[in-house]
Amino acid sequence: MLKNYFKVALRNILRHKVFSAINIIGLAIGIACSILILLWIQDELSFDNFQQDADRIFITGLDYKIGNQEGREIKCNPPLAPDIMAEIPEIESAARFLHAVNKLVTYKDNDINFLENGIFYADSTIFNVFTIPLITGDPTDLLTRKNTLVITGEIAQKYFGDVDPIGKTLSFDGER
Repeated sequence: MLKNYFKVALRNILRHKVFSAINIIGLAIGIACSILILLWIQDELSFDNFQQDADRIFITGLDYKIGNQEGREIKCNPPLAPDIMAEIPEIESAARFLHAVNKLVTYKDNDINFLENGIFYADSTIFNVFTIPLITGDPTDLLTRKNTLVITGEIAQKYFGDVDPIGKTLSFDGER
């Protein structure tokens, strides 16, 4: 019986080629759009779920209109975080970031230079807000002193090799 249904369907597809092609293309586009929408929904619902207390982390943004250009950016003025914390006592902690683009990073002991694009300046409170796994170091003490930084294991290997990077100095654009 099922074999007969497939024969009839194939006969109809061959008899009405244009109509069948339109239907098959429409079905394929519909399925592709449905899959893309489901993937987008999954991404939106799972974004940053690996963070501990992800449901309590919020981000501030900026809606702007300059001339005929409108947009939304995920940034704000640096004084906003302390001001909001002073105004709204329910906010437990705030962390600020600044993305530094194309910084020349130098390790002078080995005279190693690389142009880095993935550098972020951040408050010491970043470890209060986000769950960031550390290889070494105490998250309560990191970034509290001047001229301190946190690097990934990959960056440590890139600049220092097998040498322990703690206590070493990296320069950014010639500044310590």
